[in-house]
Amino acid sequence: MIKKLIRNIYISIRQIRWSDYRWANLDKTKILLIFRFFGHPIDTFNDIKYEKRGSLAIANILLLLFFLEGIVNYFLVGYLFSNNEAQSFSVWPILLRTVGIVVLWCVMNWAMSTLFEGKGTFKEIWMATCYSLTPMVLFSVPLNAISNVMTLSEAMFYNAVSGFLTAFSLVLVFLGMLVVHQYTVTKTVGTVILTLAMIVIFIFLVLLGFSVSQQIVAFVSTIATELLRR
Repeated sequence: MIKKLIRNIYISIRQIRWSDYRWANLDKTKILLIFRFFGHPIDTFNDIKYEKRGSLAIANILLLLFFLEGIVNYFLVGYLFSNNEAQSFSVWPILLRTVGIVVLWCVMNWAMSTLFEGKGTFKEIWMATCYSLTPMVLFSVPLNAISNVMTLSEAMFYNAVSGFLTAFSLVLVFLGMLVVHQYTVTKTVGTVILTLAMIVIFIFLVLLGFSVSQQIVAFVSTIATELLRR
C-alpha cells in the first residue's frame, strides 16, 4: 500500500508542468495585487472575489510568512521592547496564534455565514483573511529590526506603528468579510462579533476538555499505581 502511494505521488510530480511556475510565466498582477490594499482595499477584495485575481497559493504563502515572521520576531525584537528569552522559545505558541487563529477564524466565520446567508465560500473567506495579513507580513520584521536601535523614549513610536499594523490588518479582515459575504456594515459587525464569540467558546471547551482529560489520566494512573502496589 505504501509502495503504491509513493508511486502515485511520483507520477503526480512527473505530470506537473514546472514550466508554468517559472517567474516569466507567472501572472505578476496577482503578486502585485497585495500592494493595492494600501490605496484601494475594497476594490482589491472585489477583484479577488469577482475578477478572480486572487491566488490561493499567494494566500497560503502570506500565511506561511506570517508564521515564520512570528518566529523571527521572537528573536529579532529589541531587548528593550521584549522579555523573550531564547531558552524558553517554543514554536507551538507562535503556531497557534498565527496559523491556528487564522484557521479557527475562517472555520467559525464560514459557519456563521451559513446561518446568516453569507455569499462567500470557504475558499474566499480563507483568501480574504490571508491577504489581510499583508501589512504585518510586509512591515513587522523591518519594524522589529529597527527596534534594536531604538531607545525607551522612542517606545511610543514603536508601539504606535506596531498597533497600526495590527489594526490595519483587522480592518482589512472586516472589509474582506463585508465584500466576500455581500453584507451590510451592520450585519458584518454582527457576524464578526458572533464569530469571535464562537472562537472564545471553542477555545474554552478545548481547554476544559484538556483539563478534564488530564484529571482523568491522573486519576486512572493513581488507581493503577495503587493496584500494582497491592
